[in-house]
Amino acid sequence: MAVWQLARKAFDTSLLLPVSLAQHTPTMDNCVLRLITRLKRVVGSGETVDMWRELGTMTLEVVGECAYGIDFHSVDDGRQCSRQQQSLGKELVEACRTSFKQASILEASRYVSLQLLLPSALSPAVRWMANAFPDARQTMNVQTRNHITAVSKTLIAGWRASHPTGATHNLTDTSTKPSGNEADKSPSGVDSAPAAAMEGSAPPAGLKISDRSFLNTLLAGPAPGTATAAAAAAAATAATAAGKEARVMDDDAVAEQALVFILAGYETTANTLAFAIYLLAVNPEAEARLISEVDSFGRTRPITFSDLDQFPYTDAVVKESLRLHTPLGITVRKATEELQVLGKTIPRGSVLVFPAHTFHNSEEFWPRPTEFLPQRFLPEGQRELGPATANAHMPFGIGARMCPGYKFAQQEAKISLVRLYQNFTFALAPGMPQAPRTVTGLTTGLADGVPVRVHSRV
Repeated sequence: MAVWQLARKAFDTSLLLPVSLAQHTPTMDNCVLRLITRLKRVVGSGETVDMWRELGTMTLEVVGECAYGIDFHSVDDGRQCSRQQQSLGKELVEACRTSFKQASILEASRYVSLQLLLPSALSPAVRWMANAFPDARQTMNVQTRNHITAVSKTLIAGWRASHPTGATHNLTDTSTKPSGNEADKSPSGVDSAPAAAMEGSAPPAGLKISDRSFLNTLLAGPAPGTATAAAAAAAATAATAAGKEARVMDDDAVAEQALVFILAGYETTANTLAFAIYLLAVNPEAEARLISEVDSFGRTRPITFSDLDQFPYTDAVVKESLRLHTPLGITVRKATEELQVLGKTIPRGSVLVFPAHTFHNSEEFWPRPTEFLPQRFLPEGQRELGPATANAHMPFGIGARMCPGYKFAQQEAKISLVRLYQNFTFALAPGMPQAPRTVTGLTTGLADGVPVRVHSRV
């Protein structure tokens, strides 16, 4: 079983099972409540707040805490914690933001562009040059990722110290580990810098990996008795029968997957929420309907996992925001066999690019595609406004390799919108256009952010 398959099993266990989503609900709720506390400080002041920035901080807190199962106290909001704990949290937040920015083609190393432009046969040469002659962006990217990895390994060391008997991982890998120094290179091809001084040391007081976190799932494996645990055990048995050694994910692989978890769920969800608030601000009828749904639920009532089905219109707002402004506008797949598409032959091995943003905004698939009409995702509007085909809405991709975090992301967005509109409405700052200006890097975001004035509903 390859590393990506092990990671996929961990993602599925942490992000798709209802019991896991229910466990993540309090974390999502607590993070948005902290944001609400911060926003209350500016209500009535006339101060303009960039909600894109605020939502980015919140979503990074959510994925960070769900990935590691700990509160890094990345924002100074009056909660008690050690100076070391808060410092580590802020450093991790900034490192994640820098890493995400460096992943954008607009900010990436020149070697990334070379890899995209040159034939794949020349990729080893490009990686050699990147390793031998890294430019400033490449160096910063590697240093940033090393810092995040060092934090992860510190937490992993703490987990291992608290599990002295060792949880025999149910997630096993029977593939062959790269030989020589290949295993010590970063995904970019640049040799990793020496580990930070914190790596492998005991974590600061109060930092302990939660049993319900993604990192714990990678380290301990899925819970006994689940289908995922049974599949992993079967893979290990098959490997033994074939004379192979069933190998667990090593700490480097675990740390890398924790980083993937954070980067995949940070800016994408922040952008979705930012676009939703922007679109609601310029569509007062939609905003009024969402507020009516929220008020029917209760202005001060807390949200539990079992409550989420009570917000069909909020769910439709999230889906319509994803349709109009898809954070990841393209999906890339490789043809594993020769295909016939619209009378044309697609050779085996071809790279196929599916432009989701184009599909989402095409009159061929959507009536009135440029309009913000959440009701197209409700029974009342599906016949008149719904998609022409079932797969026309694909913000998370489609098929077996679609984003495993789609339920997690939509749940986080729904909880956030309900909580925010229980307390506030948002008015765009003067001079902002009716249609948001977008910018595309690794994801599609708002070129001007979302500058708003926050109005209390209390």
